[in-house]
Amino acid sequence: MTFGKAGEKAARKRLLQTGYKILTDNYIAGAGELDIVAFKRGVLIFAEVKTRSGDRYGTPAEAVGEKKIACLRSAASAFIREQCKNGRVRVFYPFGISLKRRYKRTRNDIIEVYADRKTLRISKINHIKDAF
Repeated sequence: MTFGKAGEKAARKRLLQTGYKILTDNYIAGAGELDIVAFKRGVLIFAEVKTRSGDRYGTPAEAVGEKKIACLRSAASAFIREQCKNGRVRVFYPFGISLKRRYKRTRNDIIEVYADRKTLRISKINHIKDAF
């Protein structure tokens, strides 16, 4: 497993532990890729995961510049066009059940994951809501 993939896996696990439903990951649309698309309490979340071994060159969130934000917004808009109808999105539940759930708003988050490059051991996860 690569360093970045280990970070994404840890971010998915944290979202699930805190009550989010993961709709998809690594969704390619528009001008970019959405690392994680999740749903919780009527909010459709587009999460960018940044994995780093430390803050020596800035925080992981600081690596998300204006160009990247524009690509993420384009991908989020494309996801909504492709996957959402009439303000509803399909949410999957255990035992093969899926329901179309109404979302009231969308949110762009950044999930910072700190890990050791050699062992891939996660030391810290910081979920920044409404990051941009």
